[in-house]
Amino acid sequence: MSGKRKRQYLEDPAIERIPQRTRSCYLSQTLLQKESKTTQECPVQADAEAIFENQEAEPVCPNGCNGKIERFLMCNIEQQIENLLSVPITWQAIQSRFTHSTKDSTISDIYDGIAYTVHSQPGGFLSREYPANLSFTLSTDGVKVFKLSVSEVWPVWLVVNELPPYMRYSKKHVMLAGLWFSKDKPTMSTYLMPLMNKFNVLHETGVYIGHNMTWQFDPSAVIRCHDSILANAEDALQNNIPVLGMKGVPIFAVHEPFDLLRGMVIDVLHGVGGVIKLLLTSWFSKSKKREMYSIHDKLALCDAKLMAIKVPHIIKRPPKSLTIFNKWKAIEYFSWLLYYSVPLLHDVLSDECFNHYCLLVISLHILLSDKITEDMLFLAEESLHKFYVQYPNIYSESF
Repeated sequence: MSGKRKRQYLEDPAIERIPQRTRSCYLSQTLLQKESKTTQECPVQADAEAIFENQEAEPVCPNGCNGKIERFLMCNIEQQIENLLSVPITWQAIQSRFTHSTKDSTISDIYDGIAYTVHSQPGGFLSREYPANLSFTLSTDGVKVFKLSVSEVWPVWLVVNELPPYMRYSKKHVMLAGLWFSKDKPTMSTYLMPLMNKFNVLHETGVYIGHNMTWQFDPSAVIRCHDSILANAEDALQNNIPVLGMKGVPIFAVHEPFDLLRGMVIDVLHGVGGVIKLLLTSWFSKSKKREMYSIHDKLALCDAKLMAIKVPHIIKRPPKSLTIFNKWKAIEYFSWLLYYSVPLLHDVLSDECFNHYCLLVISLHILLSDKITEDMLFLAEESLHKFYVQYPNIYSESF
């Protein structure tokens, strides 16, 4: 970074000065190789300039361990909110949510969701009584610094839900909450703890953070709630084993108003990708060729049809060969599900397998629609229920 750019960065009021760096010191390399979640968190305070100059060797951990040094840079969220609300056009756009309405209980935006509706009721955090209150959708993922680099940057983005969709995801309205620099994936308890503390402060000043979450459907299961999820998480932490999908206490539990049930949105790309990969393995894998549902002998035919497809511009990535489906990106599994699979498989799979698979496709097409009526939502839920119930009867050995 040049001297001029560095000075501009250090003078930016959106960058906080202390604390700027956090260490996650692993107990031992052996534990790390076993993917142990046991870590010592060693907070180290340093200003932003030290991160870029860093001419000297890394200081010794105050806990005396020889763990890896991770860097986390927090941005000033309050300043970004202030900048956002100070623009008259943006302020007016945020208030437009109070005029949002849909016919026939159609779901067309986050405002129509159950969690958001609850907090929009009279007296709620996001009601008309508090027009300056905001909620955010938080997201993060690793980005390679260079194509062949082993280091990653993990930005934490905040999207303001109250902005209209056409403004919500524009570069000037998406907020940068923090950056993690490392060769490894971040330790989430270290990575997100400063942000959770910041959100607690923001909540006291009137800003509410909200998300949505759901779990795999089981018709015989008791409906989960925030308290039951937290209890499962505490059991997992105490016994060091996963409990009903919980491997420990989520860092978001630190933020008291956060609901662990309705507070997380489903990552449709990665979530659906796992199901599609499982199905593709069952259909095309050589190890499954003796199963009744296998179409391993049709792999070449399906692959030739897939590679012959000329995709429209709305599909950003052209299809990749079925022979390497286990190396597909999440978006490629997604495109297979929504666009390619049904016409390719309708005369290849058995009627039972094909009709069962269409239940999943129909559900996802409905749930990803711009607008969803109550009847459509019921159809999607019913289809997913049937897909889940019928799966072990068709793919019993892989369930």
